[in-house]
Amino acid sequence: MRSFFVTMLTAAFFSCITTHKEFNLVGEYIGYDRHSSEYEGYTYFLKLNEDSTFLFEKSHDLYKFKGVGVWSLHNYTLTIAYNNENQEDVLDALIAGGHVNGCDTIKIKNVNTFKMGDVVLKRICEQ
Repeated sequence: MRSFFVTMLTAAFFSCITTHKEFNLVGEYIGYDRHSSEYEGYTYFLKLNEDSTFLFEKSHDLYKFKGVGVWSLHNYTLTIAYNNENQEDVLDALIAGGHVNGCDTIKIKNVNTFKMGDVVLKRICEQ
């Protein structure tokens, strides 16, 4: 009986590890800064692609910052590394106060909800 419980606990432990590594983050996420709604302030949009590339947009009435690059996952933290090589993207980034090159870290609360600073990003579309 004891070996049965040990076997079951071991199986449960390894299934949890496998599930953690295999959850799918690919999709589209949207969020709003905490001092605004979807009708005012900043809107954040993040699209994670299967090939580990991303598109990040931070928009307001007067401008839109668009960042592209690659993403990686480590210990419930998503890192997005910007690679804005297009001259138009660099100019937009500078005007918007965004990144030309560099990284942002995003905490994963669950597979459908991320936290980027004070902004909560929620999944709107799964790919």
